[in-house]
Amino acid sequence: MSRTTSRLMAAFQVIINGRFWVITEDIKDYLSVDAIKAKHILLISDSCFAGDFFRSYRGKLPNATPEVVKKAWELQSRQVITSGGLEPVSDDGFGGHSVFAHFLLRALRQNNKPFLISSDLFPDLRASVSQNADQLPSFGSLRDTGSQLGGELVLFLKQSTSLGDLDADVSERSEELAQLRNLELAAQQTRASEEAAIAKHEEQLARLDAEITALREGLGTAARLSDDSFETLLAMAQERKKQRDRIEALRQDRKAEEAKRRADIALVKAEARDRHYDAVAKDLSMYEKIAALDATMGEEAWRKLQTKYPVVVKGVAAGDAEALRKLVNRPKPAGQRSTRIRLKHSKEYCRWQDQRTYRECMNE
Repeated sequence: MSRTTSRLMAAFQVIINGRFWVITEDIKDYLSVDAIKAKHILLISDSCFAGDFFRSYRGKLPNATPEVVKKAWELQSRQVITSGGLEPVSDDGFGGHSVFAHFLLRALRQNNKPFLISSDLFPDLRASVSQNADQLPSFGSLRDTGSQLGGELVLFLKQSTSLGDLDADVSERSEELAQLRNLELAAQQTRASEEAAIAKHEEQLARLDAEITALREGLGTAARLSDDSFETLLAMAQERKKQRDRIEALRQDRKAEEAKRRADIALVKAEARDRHYDAVAKDLSMYEKIAALDATMGEEAWRKLQTKYPVVVKGVAAGDAEALRKLVNRPKPAGQRSTRIRLKHSKEYCRWQDQRTYRECMNE
């Protein structure tokens, strides 16, 4: 059969809005390795699709082992998944999509494998479509396009956080920030109250000093002290000592409470840092798995780490997973955790903890 005759008998693909079309057999010319330099191309066609240039895979498809995935990534591929063969395909389906599109989208959305190759995606898709419509999806490669046996498009599970994860992360960080601000604001208010109390007692002490000076001047250096004078001096001396002791006690209380506040703020910050380091360690494990499979994708995964955790990864050599792991697993400063045992919590910290009573928190 001549090429001209073949083109007259060829099927047509109508593109999106119905105003454009392409002869099916021309697709291989557009997608060959000479026409497009992309290493992998997977054409997904929700229509009947057939021709001698389309070689459907037969038999059992390979299991997606790390070796198979690595080979699939290294070799060039030009593959096709179609919703049917020569038979008409159904446009009716679920959720506003055709049966084929519905189950394809579901398979992609529900995937939790770190690497997904076309041959791993297709079996469940084919089974789901065939059970819900009178059509049988096909999967194969385009002939004469430069596709290599074993080469496949590899989909990587997205490592960056989803919008929902970002919302949760923002909410968590907001709560941590609110807690720190509450602690610091309460500390400022308590300090102001403590300083006012000390100032009040210092003012009373200053008045006593003024009264003692006035009494001394009134008595004169040569005058004899009466019993009343001695009693007055004794009472004033006792009151003066009482005020000095009260001021010293207030200063010691303020010093101890300030130490508790600093310990509580440090604890909140340390807990937030630990959660952040746990997230880094989790993503670092994913990076190591990716890098073990493919160096190029490992470089991309490291760039994602740098983007997601710029402060932590800064200064770590590219790809030095061991150094980064040591950084996030480094021991906490000596005495940091013992602070919670050595000192009782500050009043502000206990007032903030809604899940426990104030008395239980203060006695912890």
